[in-house]
Amino acid sequence: MARTPDKPLVWLHGQVKTPPFSSEARVEAGFLLRRLQRGETPGLPASRPMPAVGRHGRDAQGRARYVPAAVGVVQARGLGEATMKATKRTRLVRAGWQVGTAAEFLGLTPEEQQFVELKLALAGGVREFRERQGLTQAGLAKRLGSSQSRIAKMEAADASVSLDLLMRSLLSIGATAGQIAKLIKKAERRAA
Repeated sequence: MARTPDKPLVWLHGQVKTPPFSSEARVEAGFLLRRLQRGETPGLPASRPMPAVGRHGRDAQGRARYVPAAVGVVQARGLGEATMKATKRTRLVRAGWQVGTAAEFLGLTPEEQQFVELKLALAGGVREFRERQGLTQAGLAKRLGSSQSRIAKMEAADASVSLDLLMRSLLSIGATAGQIAKLIKKAERRAA
């Protein structure tokens, strides 16, 4: 599968204010932003709309709105062209915008960035091997003794999915150690 260039991530420097993220929340936001940069559209609930915000900054279900709103700002700006011309980048920076990576935006440590890339590469590998074998998510779930929704979570690198589960799934659908090593190498290149 050919590597497509990541879409640029642009945010208004100093204007995106969120409460401090825990390490786990930064990593989870990193998965979502990297998926957006790759051109994927995250499914619900990661991309749920926030049509009505009530009193005290909460949506109709009583959930705090600040984290999805911060990601939404980046999401709206990150869906532009796959590569950015130097003149456009210069113009944006002069106007106060920041152009950078998900890791820079979220303040991910190098280890957190490598973890995000590794998990995304393995999750992409599950999907790639499943599709190569002509299996649906439900078909793979039956083969693994799991559920279709769990396979969807694996392919989306959901926070509830462990690296162990991704590795065992890859092996059980026929990926060799060499093929898994290539996925890991791909993650190293993206994190560099």
